Amino acid sequence: MDQRQIEQVRRFNRVVTQHVGALEDSYLQRGRPLGQARLLHEIGPDGADVRFLRDRLKLDSGYVSRLLRSLEAQGLVKTGNGTGDGRIRRVVLTAKGHAERATYDALSDELATSFLTPLDPVQRERLVKAMAEVERLLRAGEVELRFEAPDSAAARSCLE
Repeated sequence: MDQRQIEQVRRFNRVVTQHVGALEDSYLQRGRPLGQARLLHEIGPDGADVRFLRDRLKLDSGYVSRLLRSLEAQGLVKTGNGTGDGRIRRVVLTAKGHAERATYDALSDELATSFLTPLDPVQRERLVKAMAEVERLLRAGEVELRFEAPDSAAARSCLE
């Protein structure tokens, strides 16, 4: 890996964070930071287990707890025990949370449109293809191959 590649990745990251407003205190002018907005998105219309949210977003439990407490205080989510196992906490959107998530979806569509509007059709297609390629390559870099014992839960899951 050479320094030129590292500098390009860092430049790309700065451009993207600026364009999406990731550093703003009020993401998409909704009064909360990106972390809270993203958590609303990931909870989804059917709710989610807190453990799943931590794993999906790669966040520590303390930070997720703080985000959830803030969203609860705003009346956007409710957290309780999951069905079956009392140790598993589940979070669901309230009616207000569903409305806020829908607002974020609409504003996110507007933001994406603002990236594409100044470009001509050929440039738009190039940008969208480049974004898809970046996404594919980043996901490929997350793949981890490792040996598992044949009788392990992971091996049985793969065989199923």
